[in-house]
Amino acid sequence: MVKNGILVETNCSDYASPIVCPYKKDGSIRICADFSVSVNKNIRIDQYPIPHIDELISKVAGGESFTKIDLASAYSQMRVDEKSQEILVINTHRGLFKYTRLPFGLASAPSIWQHAMDQILDRLPMVGCYLDDIIVSGRSREEHCENIKKVFQRLSEYGLKIKKEKCAFFLSELEYCGVVISKEGTRKSLSRVEAIQDMPEPENESELRSFCGLINYYRPYIPNLASILEPFYDLLKKNQKYEWKACHSQAFKAAKSKLSDEVILTHFNPSLDLVLATDASSCGIGAVISHKFPGGEERPIAYASRVLNGAEKNYSVIEKEGLAIVWAVKKFFKYLEGRKFILYTDHQPLKGIFGSKKGIPQTAAARIQRWAIFLSGLSFEIHYRHSEENANADAFSRLPLQKYRDNIKTEYPLIAKLSAEFKAINREDLVRETSKDSILSEVLKMHSSNWRNESKNTLIKPYSNRKDVISVCDGCLVMSDRLIIPKCFQNSILQRLHEGHLGVAKTKSLARNHVWWPGIDIDIETMIANCHICQLHKRKMPPPAPVKHYEESKYPMERIHLTSQALFQGTSY
Repeated sequence: MVKNGILVETNCSDYASPIVCPYKKDGSIRICADFSVSVNKNIRIDQYPIPHIDELISKVAGGESFTKIDLASAYSQMRVDEKSQEILVINTHRGLFKYTRLPFGLASAPSIWQHAMDQILDRLPMVGCYLDDIIVSGRSREEHCENIKKVFQRLSEYGLKIKKEKCAFFLSELEYCGVVISKEGTRKSLSRVEAIQDMPEPENESELRSFCGLINYYRPYIPNLASILEPFYDLLKKNQKYEWKACHSQAFKAAKSKLSDEVILTHFNPSLDLVLATDASSCGIGAVISHKFPGGEERPIAYASRVLNGAEKNYSVIEKEGLAIVWAVKKFFKYLEGRKFILYTDHQPLKGIFGSKKGIPQTAAARIQRWAIFLSGLSFEIHYRHSEENANADAFSRLPLQKYRDNIKTEYPLIAKLSAEFKAINREDLVRETSKDSILSEVLKMHSSNWRNESKNTLIKPYSNRKDVISVCDGCLVMSDRLIIPKCFQNSILQRLHEGHLGVAKTKSLARNHVWWPGIDIDIETMIANCHICQLHKRKMPPPAPVKHYEESKYPMERIHLTSQALFQGTSY
């Protein structure tokens, strides 16, 4: 390095960093400096972004073959100015030496180099660069050759040299940044997957974070990864004692098992239709964006998922499903912006809320209204697809039937917690009485026929007016996210709602979180008006003060009104 002018001897410096000597893949030693104890703590770090692998893959999408060009000792080909050289000094047994080229270990080095390479290769077609690894492709062999020629011309203009031994040309499959790229799409690198599979169970928080970081790199290839890793996130919370349990071992094995699944992600193609499918569970949300090919086949472009935070876990079912849609749209916004796409959800009420041509429903919750306003700026068609058919978004390991059973049990605690003095109402009771109720049984029939044959019965009108937000969940009728209660249970529910003798407004608010039937607001008002305890303890409001009227003025400034204010013992009057 001294012979090549990369290191120059110096007599003194304000900084002197120790050296570290990691091994390269070929077994040779790379001399680096440990700037973390010196320079890195005292410089303003360059924030130029390193490209994401998805961005690089999109640049070569549609290529027939692929080429990788590796630069020789990349950082050593970039000079640093003399002022910077004075602080880039290493301390060795032979004295002090300063770097004249960009060194490894400097916090800003990757961003500085990436910025330079992006400028050098700017506007070259089907060319991507990750630090010192350049990938080139073309839609034909002739175009591929032309693109390689343009890259070599740019590198020559800037005096950059390549390492021929590490270059690969015109490959049908190319391993790049941990993924294998081919004409059909991308898949996980087998060597990387095997390395993760060989990892033992983490013994401390640091090792667990390393495992999560490695497996999260392949998040686009693993459906519902966030829910699988949820036990780890709980273990990594602040002030949480690291205690490895059976649930963590199960999650560890499940993550490795999912990682080994063979998944091929297709390349993004602007000429093909886009499909976005979303789903939510009690602990996480997930999505998949796909291309719909002319034959009707859907091939995934990428999967995405994340766990719900503490507040989001308290959302109602419809809000969780809505959150999944909004989050997925933001996640894949670069694909969806300015393009018409198909949106699949397995929660039918959202079809009426987010896809309604009549505008945003005023009866929807404020949070859902905000989401609907955000989605109104995009061009999409929303369709209902049952969870069993929503296989891409719900590669999610739970049966749909169980999902809705869980939701009814958790989202409607009012039904499960009826006091012993009233008849207990469970899901089986609701299903049975709903099917026996003369009105609700008719609503069930109309819903199953997609409301094609609407009844002329005036008692059915309140339901048909809300058909866009009515769905059937595990045999129970639901309006938005409120259970529709059969006639025989309505009095019991009213009594349960008014158990704490709340006022009209609070009782209505409680009901709107859980249950509905036509005229429920009037029934609540009537019940409270006839409640002896409420009337006995009702606070009497003072009569309103009389309004004083003045004679009409005949001309300006005829009468002047003043308000006086005085300060007495620190209080204004």
